Amino acid sequence: MGKMAINTQTGAHSCKYTNNLTVDMAVVTRDSFHNCPTIEEITLLPTVQVLMNNSFENYPNLGYVSTKCVRTLAGMVFRYCERLTDFDGPSVLSIGDQCFKDCTQLNNVNVRSVTFIGKEAFYFCSSINTLDIPFVKDIGTRAFICCYSLFTVIASSLKSVRASVFENCHRLEDIHIPNVTSIGENAFTDCFNLTTIDLPSVTLITKNAFNGCKSLKTISLPHVTKIEPGTFMGCTDLTHVNIPVVTEIGSRAFSGCEELVTVTTRLLTTIMTWAFNNCAKLVSLSNTSLLAGIEIGAFSGCTCLCSIDVSSLRSLGTRAFYKCTSLESIYAPLIRVVVIETFRCSSISSFDGRNVVSIESRAFKSCRNLTDVNVPAVASIDVDSFNQCDALKTIESGILKTIGAGSFEYCTCLVTVDLTTTTTVCADAFNRCVSLSSISSSTITDISNNCFSYCTSISTVRLPNVAHIGKEAFANCTKLCIVELQFASSIEDRAFIGCINLTTITMPLTTMIGNESFKHCKRLTSITGPSVVAVGAQAFQCCFALITADFPLITFVEPYTFHKCTKLVSVRLPSVSIVESGAFFMCQHLGSFDFSGVVSVGSSAFRYCHRLTYVDLTDVGSLGYCAFDGCDGLTSVVSSIEYVDQKFFRDCQNLRFLSTAHARRNYYSKLYEYTNVVDYSSRSRLKAARSVFFHHKGYLLRSQRDYVLVWLLIWNRLASYPRSNLPSIPMEMQISVLGYLKFVDMCP
Repeated sequence: MGKMAINTQTGAHSCKYTNNLTVDMAVVTRDSFHNCPTIEEITLLPTVQVLMNNSFENYPNLGYVSTKCVRTLAGMVFRYCERLTDFDGPSVLSIGDQCFKDCTQLNNVNVRSVTFIGKEAFYFCSSINTLDIPFVKDIGTRAFICCYSLFTVIASSLKSVRASVFENCHRLEDIHIPNVTSIGENAFTDCFNLTTIDLPSVTLITKNAFNGCKSLKTISLPHVTKIEPGTFMGCTDLTHVNIPVVTEIGSRAFSGCEELVTVTTRLLTTIMTWAFNNCAKLVSLSNTSLLAGIEIGAFSGCTCLCSIDVSSLRSLGTRAFYKCTSLESIYAPLIRVVVIETFRCSSISSFDGRNVVSIESRAFKSCRNLTDVNVPAVASIDVDSFNQCDALKTIESGILKTIGAGSFEYCTCLVTVDLTTTTTVCADAFNRCVSLSSISSSTITDISNNCFSYCTSISTVRLPNVAHIGKEAFANCTKLCIVELQFASSIEDRAFIGCINLTTITMPLTTMIGNESFKHCKRLTSITGPSVVAVGAQAFQCCFALITADFPLITFVEPYTFHKCTKLVSVRLPSVSIVESGAFFMCQHLGSFDFSGVVSVGSSAFRYCHRLTYVDLTDVGSLGYCAFDGCDGLTSVVSSIEYVDQKFFRDCQNLRFLSTAHARRNYYSKLYEYTNVVDYSSRSRLKAARSVFFHHKGYLLRSQRDYVLVWLLIWNRLASYPRSNLPSIPMEMQISVLGYLKFVDMCP
């Protein structure tokens, strides 16, 4: 192999065994040379003016090219020459598209006279470190993309930096482009080492231009009027920005600039979505008196932002100040709507929005330092608007109509709220507002579920026009003592459960009381429901002080309705036909109950009603298990039931049972178990043996004539009668089956 000189301009030349090539022709084309894999060095003599497209493309061993007079390098001339390290072209004026693409070892480039560089001209030239191109006026897109080692660029005549020109130039640190007026999209994206850049003439910067420039410290743009989306996003070391004539900052323009402290502006009017998102050290924006619009999440996560002038602000986006934990106060007289989560989790202590007409969902949620809100024109407050505002004491609003679900939930310091114009209060609106002392409104028509539950300081509730009380609406309002509901038609489940100091409730038009509505209202002494037609299960359970109850229209007493009303003396239920299980269980002071019209009594319905002395069960057709168990004051029962199962009257030690049902054959061996005295006095005949003997625990009981008489004393009380003195009283009788008697050894 050796040297080869080419001085002809016609034909294709084979230099298969040549490593040094000297070319003396005016124009070199892609066909000028072929099959030249060994060429390592090319010298282009002064006669060579132009290298056409692909002239020396993919020469795998080419390391050096020298040309003194070549003025034009067309496209892809040295593309894929992976071992090319040096190019000396001091007279080159134009470099075409992809000219040196993927020349990964290209280090030294002398093209100082160049005025034009095409698209991707030095794409992935990862070893090049310096570019001195003072006369270049135009550089094509992506020209130096992924030049990872590029450190210095001098391009003092350049007017425009097009899209992605220096993208991914990770080591680029020093760049001199004083006459540039516009910077394209992604022009300097991910230039990690770029610390400063002087742009005195720039008037336009497009989106993502400096995105990811992690080392950039400061930026001054005296003539730029708009910051495009993502321009400085992820510039984590950027501390100060001077943009005096900027009127608009685009979406995510400074998002993630963690060290950004100050932004100097004078003419700013609009901040777009997430513009300063997570700028955790941003303290202030100067001179924002012209600011008219802040969009979604603009200052979200700006935990050090302590003040901002929004006196001219007219629109405010969702989460605009989300988690601004140092923001102290907001004066926004022109805002009409506070939208979703605008100030959520911020630290503002006061908000003056005198023209606000609507506050949307979670607008101030978890603003734990918020104490004062002035919104006199607001008509609606949406879901969770002030939820968990622990320090909020008052809210001033003159025309408030609707309060959304959870609006003031957990506002533990809220003392008063003006409800004079409010018509609807939704679920959980004031749940756990433990300092709220009273509720009064003549305009509210609906109280929803959990609305005032756990408001432990409320003492009075006056809602004369409320039509509906929702589930647990006032649950566990432990200081509530007076409730006035003049027009309420329904009270839902557990509405007043746990109101342990409730003494008086007025509900003249209420028709429905739900399950457990007044459970554990321990001081409620009387209840009257002249219009009530339905009372739910356990409605008055554990109302220990309840003495009287009057419900003239209810027909059904639900399970455990008055369970453990231990002081209940009088109950007026003239329309009742069914008394369910446990309805009056442990009503120890209940002395009487009118069973007229009652057709069914459930299990344990009157269990342990100790003062009940007489019951007339003439109309009762169904009697539940242990219905009167433990009624030890009961002495007389009238019943028409043909079969009374065991333990209906267990432990009724003083009971004398009067049965009027027709006897049934062979029932005489099944008598009631625990009653001291059983007196069967009907006249219907029971067919039995003329002489029947019962042997019971060693004592002989005898029947006489054709009728059976049993005087039964159990628990060994028969022992008080000597055998010779056993009573024998002939009489006519009828036996209904009344449980089981433990007789053994029946003898005819």
